[in-house]
Amino acid sequence: MKQAFFSLFLLCGAATAQPVFRAGVAAIDISPTEFPRIIAGGFLEGRGEKLADKLFVRSFVLDDGKMKIAFAIVDTCMMEQSLIDEAKGIASKQCGIPVDRMMVSATHTHSAPAAMGCLGTRKDTVYAKFLTPKIAEAIVTANAALQPARIGWGSFDDWEHTHNRRWIRRAGKEVVDPFGQSTGRANMHPGYLSNDVVGPSGPVDPQLSVTALQTLDGKPLGVLANYSQHYFGSGPVSADYFGLFSKHLATKMGASDGFVAAMSQGTSGDQMWMDYGAEKKTITIDQYASEVADSAIKALQTVKYVDHAPLGMLEKTLELNYRVPDEKRLAWAKPIAAKIENDLPKNKEEVYAREALILHERQKTSVKLQAIRIGDLSIATLPNEVYAITGLKLREASPLGTHFNIELANGAEGYIPPMEQHGLGGYTTWPARTAGLEVAAESKMVAQLSEAIHGLDGREQDIKAGQNAEYPNLVITSQPLVYYRCDDLESPLKDEMTPWRDVIREDKKDCAKFLPGPGSGLGYDVESSLKPSSFSGLKTINRAVQIAGGHLQTDWRSIVKAMNYSATKGSIALWFWLGHESGASDRTGELINALGVSLKAHQFPDHTVRLEWGTNKERDLPSPSSNPDLASPAPCFADDWHFAVLIRDGENVRVHLDGSDKPVLTGKAGKAANEVFFGQGLEGRLDEITIWDRAIEPSLIAKLWNISKVGEENAKRAVSRAERKKRAQVQSSALLKAHENWSASMRFKNTKANNVSAVTAYLISRGPKGDHQAPGDHLGIGGSYKDASPGRLFVFNGNAASQIVRGTTVIEPGTWNDVKLERLGSRVKVTLNGKVEIDAELPVTAPGAKELFFGKRCDGFGPLEGTFEKVEVAGLEKPAAPAPAPKVELASQPLSPEDSAKKWHVREGYRIELVAAEPVVLDPVAFDWDEKGRLWVIEMADYPLGMDGNGKAGGRVVMLEDKDADGRYDKRSVIVSDLSYPTGILTWREGVIVTAAPDIFFISPDGTKKVLYTGFSTGNQQLRVNGLRWGMDGWVYCAAGAHHGGYNKGTQIECKLTGEKIDLGSRDFRFKPDTGEFDPQSGPSQFGRARDDWGHWFGVQNSFPLWHYVLQDHYLRRNPHVIPPDPIHQLFPRNPPVYPASSMEKRFHSFDQAGRFTSACGIEVYLDRVLFEDGKTHAFTCEPFSNLVQHHVLEEDGVTFKAVPDSSHLAPRDEQTASKSGNASKQENAQLITRSGDGHSAVAHHDFLASEDRWCR
Repeated sequence: MKQAFFSLFLLCGAATAQPVFRAGVAAIDISPTEFPRIIAGGFLEGRGEKLADKLFVRSFVLDDGKMKIAFAIVDTCMMEQSLIDEAKGIASKQCGIPVDRMMVSATHTHSAPAAMGCLGTRKDTVYAKFLTPKIAEAIVTANAALQPARIGWGSFDDWEHTHNRRWIRRAGKEVVDPFGQSTGRANMHPGYLSNDVVGPSGPVDPQLSVTALQTLDGKPLGVLANYSQHYFGSGPVSADYFGLFSKHLATKMGASDGFVAAMSQGTSGDQMWMDYGAEKKTITIDQYASEVADSAIKALQTVKYVDHAPLGMLEKTLELNYRVPDEKRLAWAKPIAAKIENDLPKNKEEVYAREALILHERQKTSVKLQAIRIGDLSIATLPNEVYAITGLKLREASPLGTHFNIELANGAEGYIPPMEQHGLGGYTTWPARTAGLEVAAESKMVAQLSEAIHGLDGREQDIKAGQNAEYPNLVITSQPLVYYRCDDLESPLKDEMTPWRDVIREDKKDCAKFLPGPGSGLGYDVESSLKPSSFSGLKTINRAVQIAGGHLQTDWRSIVKAMNYSATKGSIALWFWLGHESGASDRTGELINALGVSLKAHQFPDHTVRLEWGTNKERDLPSPSSNPDLASPAPCFADDWHFAVLIRDGENVRVHLDGSDKPVLTGKAGKAANEVFFGQGLEGRLDEITIWDRAIEPSLIAKLWNISKVGEENAKRAVSRAERKKRAQVQSSALLKAHENWSASMRFKNTKANNVSAVTAYLISRGPKGDHQAPGDHLGIGGSYKDASPGRLFVFNGNAASQIVRGTTVIEPGTWNDVKLERLGSRVKVTLNGKVEIDAELPVTAPGAKELFFGKRCDGFGPLEGTFEKVEVAGLEKPAAPAPAPKVELASQPLSPEDSAKKWHVREGYRIELVAAEPVVLDPVAFDWDEKGRLWVIEMADYPLGMDGNGKAGGRVVMLEDKDADGRYDKRSVIVSDLSYPTGILTWREGVIVTAAPDIFFISPDGTKKVLYTGFSTGNQQLRVNGLRWGMDGWVYCAAGAHHGGYNKGTQIECKLTGEKIDLGSRDFRFKPDTGEFDPQSGPSQFGRARDDWGHWFGVQNSFPLWHYVLQDHYLRRNPHVIPPDPIHQLFPRNPPVYPASSMEKRFHSFDQAGRFTSACGIEVYLDRVLFEDGKTHAFTCEPFSNLVQHHVLEEDGVTFKAVPDSSHLAPRDEQTASKSGNASKQENAQLITRSGDGHSAVAHHDFLASEDRWCR
């Protein structure tokens, strides 16, 4: 073990008069006042734009007359040791308390500014600098407030509000780690009642502890509470439930001003408030905090106040190594980390690549550990996120009456899984600053702290667990060779009741310890609260070991030592439990391989279990027996505890189950090997393994079963199980009566990669519109969410039920597929391209829902990026007779281009003229002129399904010429006709630059194409790179085409001129086509990016008609350590109203947005002085859904603008016409593309004439 440096402070009461005990409390506001702030707590960096509730440092200073100890609880996620040390140093200088008598810890809210950097989050350096002296101020203020006080401590076991969040997964359902390996046999947050899990991977620490202070006249002064619950979850910036708890507790106690309550963080590395072994319960953060405060009141009722309590504190420094990457991991990490810009990873892969390099650079660290004594209370502090089992080890090690632990204290060194949990993998074991310490770190810390706790008192712990328990006493009196309780904590203290603990060992570390054993309760749902039993005695809880890929083993030589034992006569008994019923599956695992037989437990999909003989090629094992005297037990359920006894008597073997006097299996034994194995291939728990050197009597088997009282528990559970089944049948019957059999089918093409979002896309959805719990039937394509199967179809029945059935075929992006979803009573059936893909039970959760949604879920989540067609629905409506084919009637008939132009509403004194129409121009999207007056147009002829309905490219670049100089283009030349959904065009040199994702081309007049850049997103055709415009700086600017900042955030662009690769994400950009230079810009704008005469740039998104880019990206990234504000200033609120000249269009979704901007695009800023002579800046936004072009007048407003909407400048009364794109650069007039509903398309330039009929071309 590394050398430990420490200092000890322990002052016992003197023989003279006791000094006065004093206490002081303080709460200092540490809320940020400037926004945005960097928020820690996720894989990637978050932002906080406002203060949701205040943050505080809450401090408590205790003084027993000989020693002072200071506690400071900070509303933050984590803090570096250096920051805390600096704060302690400042406080020590001001108040005199030594720094090694101070404890500073984080509550672990995930909604506070980042006081330290980790994973994909940078440190908020400005906030951290602000926070440091505030911590010191809180300690100094509490010290200054010292007054005579009384103190007491107590606890209450609150099993309801914390649960184990890390569950063991079934074989084949492992989570893939960031390094591409399926190593996650256990992981956090499996979902409620998931069918992919076996059970929790560790115990729960339910103890809610309180250290209470009151004035000498009995008024509440302060409460330092402690509970092992990670956090609740709230929007930033917030103290999470920790702050609300403090308020509720003060109110419930009737405390006056000056009272301070704080909730410190217990050992909650694997604890959370959600009970994944039960149905999801809806609870608000305020309700949760109030209920935890109620539990704190119960703990306070156990407090016995004293006038004086001796204080003691010992601090140790322990050096530990990091789990540094090997050469293979470094080779993987370096090229990935090299792509990171501004020290800001964009995805999980980049996060862990950078973390690998950081661990490689650091190699080792030192951690501060503290043991604190307050009277008969001991406290251990650790700078880590600690599993509950570690906290239970430390509590067991304490010789004092009460003990609790504070994690994330005096630093932050990530998770410290117990050694056996490393083998189970999952997020909390992935090497990073969040989980980077050596595998033995937890054991070393526990040993150091256990020694320190004993050093505070000097008494030895009297371990008597189980000595007065009936079951182990009976086992011991039966004189076994081995009795392994399976309940060891690997505590430094030995339990004399288990002298055989070293005989049976774990062959592999893929096991979990200290799980609820027989008699204790299940540890979830209605049995969350564990209880003592005949296995454990009155004051403890029986525990078991969970097998998850490993096994236990021993050998006869170790058992019998010098005895000449042939293993032809003997008995082996054990208890087994095979998993939560939600994870029931057809699987078989071995209970015992010994005495010449293999005994296996076979679990079936209905969650029943049957014992069977196994086979082993290396041994002669018995075949199944047809003995008519075999017992016929009632069905056994896998989530009950069962008692199996294997007996060999000569060549005969038999198995007794659950105390039966008759065996359930008999047979002939093979040759007994020296090795004895337990749990090979098993997914479940084992407990109370006992080995005898004789064939034990049926009376002993019955006596052990009866004394356990497990049969009574199983009987109660059977009644509950039957009641649940009956309720489910009734509910299912009622649901099915209200829920028609129905089907829906469609043909679709998804263009989004299968692993870039939680769900790739929802295809067909039936459920209540807008309900974010999303009950119903939802067919989708799997993405990257947790245990999802990317690219495979699934059907999901909503967040509350959280049940899912999956297919096996991977749907490749860009392919056309036919899919059909059928609801057949309680089953769903999915057919993919004519073959059955899914056929499974899935409960109905939205009976009677009438609305169907295609290309998204009923709440709008997971929209399809791509296209669909040929939608057919059956079963939801049953007309009395076949209905005739519907007659389609248009609100207005399409007009000719000339007649359509006459229908336009323009401002008085202006007129509109037609420039080009079919057949000269077809399917126009964008256009530009060259110096010869020729009009270059891109035509998206392949929208939306491709030229052949399967995505074949057919976009065109055409050049239009006005040969007779009459103002109307009459000659059409097709330059190229094989572009994929082109979106933008800019004349340059002798040809044009064209955006057609994934490429930007330069296209010569002879049709030669040269790729300038590649890598742009090819998803939704309406969300692609577009909007080419020259900037005043000689760069070409371009819109990313995204509709929000997270869209296609992994986009990487390659310059074909230089070979350079640039991480663009979803930002806009600028480039120089002659040199290949490329520079990301603030963004994204969805369709169009325009500037004014002074180089101010503007953007647009469907719901936001115009915004100003106040800050450009190339300025912001010069200092990555400064948190910039939002670079965008919206000139209008979301979905502002429009005023079309035609009748309002009907909407078939988002009815509340009728008459508002929902398709804003094609923005332009007018750069001449012919149309408007007022010297103001004029801008336009196209709104095709409402058939108009909105005119905005921009006025300076500080460093940005404010917009005044003018009356709709251009609005057709022809409802079949929609504007798509504009161009009003240095032209005397403004140009606009329109499209007519009958297929007619037009490029119209609007020759606006002043009142004196002046031509304004």
